[in-house]
Amino acid sequence: MEIYQILDIIKKRLLLLLLIPFLLSVIIGILNIYFMKPVYKASTQLIVAKISDATRNKVQYNDILMYEKLVKTYVEIAKSRTVALETIKRLNLDKKPFEVQSMITATPAADTQVVTISIKDEDKYRAALIANTLSLAFIDRVKLLMNDENIKIIDTAKIPEKPIAPNVRLNIIIAFFVGLILSLGLIFFLEYLDKTVKSVEEVEEYIKLPVIGIISKI
Repeated sequence: MEIYQILDIIKKRLLLLLLIPFLLSVIIGILNIYFMKPVYKASTQLIVAKISDATRNKVQYNDILMYEKLVKTYVEIAKSRTVALETIKRLNLDKKPFEVQSMITATPAADTQVVTISIKDEDKYRAALIANTLSLAFIDRVKLLMNDENIKIIDTAKIPEKPIAPNVRLNIIIAFFVGLILSLGLIFFLEYLDKTVKSVEEVEEYIKLPVIGIISKI
C-alpha cells in the first residue's frame, strides 16, 4: 500500500480518527478530576551520623563508612511492623500495621548517611503527621535495638501543597495517544472489511486490464 493510499484512508475517516482520542481524553479527565482521590506525599529526612568527638570535634572516617553501611539496615527498621504499630499507638490511628507499612517509603541517598522517609496518604495533614511521628518512633526503635543514639532529623515533614497523584495532565495526554492508536487500528480494520471497489485504479489492479470507459450514475 502506497503512502497516498494510506493518507486517503485516514482522510476518509478523519472524524473517527479525532473522535475516539477526544472522547477517551474527556472520559479519563473526568475520572481523574471527579472520581479519583488525590494522593499526597510528606517526607522527612534523617542523618545517621556519629556525634563529633568532644575533644577533637571531628568525625572519624571509619565511623562514616560504618554508618553508610548501617543505613540500609535502618531503612528496613523504618519500614518494620513494630515501628508502624508504635506510630499507630502514638497517633491513635484507625489502621492496621500493614496499612501503615504500605504507606511508607524509606530511601537511602546513594553514598551518604541520609535517609528519606516518606508517607503517602489521601489526607495531606495526616501524611505529614504520620511521617513525623513515624520518624520519632523509628529513632526510638533504633536506640533500643542498636543502642545507637546518633540518628538526627534534618528536615521534618511539611504539609504538602499539591497531590502527587493523579497526574491529570499526563493521564489525559496518554489517553489521547492511546485513543489515536486505537482509532488508527479501527480505521484500517474497517478498510480491510470494506471489499467494495472505489477507484479505476483498483479495478485495473484487480482485473489486470485497462479500463476503457466509465458509466456515470443515472
